Amino acid sequence: HRTPRWAKMRSTLRKCYGIVKVQLRFYQPLNTGKDQIITAILDRLFAPELAGLQALVTADGSARERLLQFAAMTAREMKHMLRVAPLTYEFYALAFRDKNVRKALRRYLRAYHAHLTPLVEQGIAHGEFRADDAAQVAMTLVAVGEGTLLVWIFDPKSFDLERQIVAGMTHVLDGVSVAAKKQKR
Repeated sequence: HRTPRWAKMRSTLRKCYGIVKVQLRFYQPLNTGKDQIITAILDRLFAPELAGLQALVTADGSARERLLQFAAMTAREMKHMLRVAPLTYEFYALAFRDKNVRKALRRYLRAYHAHLTPLVEQGIAHGEFRADDAAQVAMTLVAVGEGTLLVWIFDPKSFDLERQIVAGMTHVLDGVSVAAKKQKR
C-alpha cells in the first residue's frame, strides 16, 4: 500500500469519489488488501452496466435492437463516468503491470461476453443473424466497444462516443445479419 502507484490510486480515489484516507484505511483492519479494494471499486463501476445488459437478455424486442440499446447504454454510462475518468485510466495502466488488476478487468470483459453471447444466439435462433459462431460474434462486439472506449479515452473530442459505439456495433451486426447475406448474392 505504500508504492507510488498505490499512492497515486489513493489520490485519484480521493479526487473522483471524495474517498478519504480514513475510509481507505477502514479496509486494512479487515485484512483487505489493495487487490480487494480495486475489485470492489471495479464492481461499483461496472455493476450498473452489467445489470442493464443482463436485463436485455430477457427483454422483449429483436436481438439487434437490444444489442444496439446496450451500445447506447454503455456510451451513456461512460459519459456519466467522466468524473472518474482518471481512475479508469489508472486501472488500464495498472492492468499492464499488475496481474490482479488485469484479472479483475478480465472478469468484466468475460461477463460482457457471457451476456452478449445469448443475445447473439437469440438473433441466430430467430433468423435475424446468419448461423455463425455466436461466441465469436459476441467477442467481436466486446472488442469493438472496448476499442472505441480506449480511443475515446485518448481523444474524446474526435468523435461522439455514443454515436461511434452504436455505429461500430451496427457495422458488426450488419455483417452477420441475414438481410446482409441476401443482399450480397
